[in-house]
Amino acid sequence: MRKLVFIAVIFLLLLSIGCDKNGKTVIAQVNNDILTLEDFQNSMPKMEYEKLTKEEKRDLINNWIELTLIAQKADEDDLLKDNSIIKFKIENAKKKIKANAYINKHLQTIKVSEEELFNYYRLHRGDYKSNSVAYKVQRIYFKNQEDMNRVKSMLDSQEILFTPAAMKYSEEGIGAYGGYMSESITADGTYANIYDVVKSLEKYKYTTMPYSNGYIIVRYYDEVEVEQETSFDDAKEEIKSIIRNEKRIQIYNNMIKSIKAESNIISSF
Repeated sequence: MRKLVFIAVIFLLLLSIGCDKNGKTVIAQVNNDILTLEDFQNSMPKMEYEKLTKEEKRDLINNWIELTLIAQKADEDDLLKDNSIIKFKIENAKKKIKANAYINKHLQTIKVSEEELFNYYRLHRGDYKSNSVAYKVQRIYFKNQEDMNRVKSMLDSQEILFTPAAMKYSEEGIGAYGGYMSESITADGTYANIYDVVKSLEKYKYTTMPYSNGYIIVRYYDEVEVEQETSFDDAKEEIKSIIRNEKRIQIYNNMIKSIKAESNIISSF
């Protein structure tokens, strides 16, 4: 995008060649063609100019020099002097720059409210889905930290394996069945706090964490890909872009319709 802006700037500068430069600061000259600091600054919006680094400004000026050199050679070429195709393209390019500037001026009025965003999301909710990872988890629950640390030491020394440890030491109902949680856990589900912990683990590796007025030793033994609905907050920027684009099209169509109504247009095609 930045490259396209640079090309547009250089083209504008070339179109300005030959203007009165009296009293202005010359920053580049190619034979009789002069580029002034004032013209350079005015060739783009002030905010855009202020964002340019010194190197980017130097690149733009060098591009102007190179294009001016080639353009001057083109003016000296007898085969190009009265070339109707080139003349048409130059005139068309001028129109495009003017038209785009006029369109952009009107597009600045576009605003998208929070209500518009949410209404769009509500109507197209089914379109906003994403794939994410869910984990199948085992846990061993303890009411106090000392008991948890004791069992963890047994696991660390491989004195006992995870499933038998859950069946023997877990202080909750699912412990009798190996501590297997009945549902896969997701980032936005009931067990999001466990999800945040196990997602950083390797498969079958365990860790400890506070949980439900006690403590658990937890690990995941499998992961599955699930489709879930994208939240409004996560979809907001994409929706804003869609609505803005729809408004751009509407503004452009209304603009063309209005201008056509007040203009004398003749076309033989």
